[in-house]
Amino acid sequence: MTYFNRKLMKRDIPASATVEGALVIPVILYAVAAVMFLLQLISIRMHVNDALYNALRKFNTYSYTSQVMTGEIYKSTFFAIFVDEIGSDYAKKHYIAGGNTGWNFYGSDIADDNSTVKISLKYTVKNPFNILGKRQITIYEKRITDIWLGEEKDGFESNNNDESEYVYITQYGEVYHIEKMCSYLVRNIKAASLAEISDLRNASGGKYYPCSLCKGASKIVYYTDYGDKYHASDSCYALQRTILKVKKEKIKGMECCKKCIHS
Repeated sequence: MTYFNRKLMKRDIPASATVEGALVIPVILYAVAAVMFLLQLISIRMHVNDALYNALRKFNTYSYTSQVMTGEIYKSTFFAIFVDEIGSDYAKKHYIAGGNTGWNFYGSDIADDNSTVKISLKYTVKNPFNILGKRQITIYEKRITDIWLGEEKDGFESNNNDESEYVYITQYGEVYHIEKMCSYLVRNIKAASLAEISDLRNASGGKYYPCSLCKGASKIVYYTDYGDKYHASDSCYALQRTILKVKKEKIKGMECCKKCIHS
């Protein structure tokens, strides 16, 4: 091999490395982006599944108390509970197409037979990396559960051998109630025009602010004397109160509602 040939080979090596680097580096970056997107999808699905589980638990209790107190279960309630559980800004921050409107529960049978809840959730995650030509991935989730119908479902109250006393409590309450229709237990929902709500004050003298769950244009809004939000719909989840019927022996340490004592 002549001196000229050896010198030429030395010059070719850097050029070859440059070409290989130009081909390999984009592939590596592409692979890293693909892994990052897959990890993001796994994280989103885990969070959505947790939110669905918690929303179903809350809805099961709410559906029973709603039947007892109002005689009607509002299907929009489950969506409001789900958004509240997952976070009102989660969809926007995690590339869910359409934001909160992208949570599509079309096809769900929510308490249609008064005994089960069948949830079909469809949502689309936008792909910021455009991997394999896919700009978005659509995910489907399905859940089926029985509605909790209260302790009367299995005939506890009709059992003559069961002498337990039952009382009523709210999810975050500090007292128990003897009467199911106690005025402190049942919220008195009032209505007013949107124009006059700014002049109204609650029992503590505070103003009313728009509810973050039931946003929407409405000339009539709804509020309570002890709340600080006004609502576009009287079926808003935030207006409802989770009322639980429990055995008195299970709530040691709680005092009885004063109004129930004197009633």
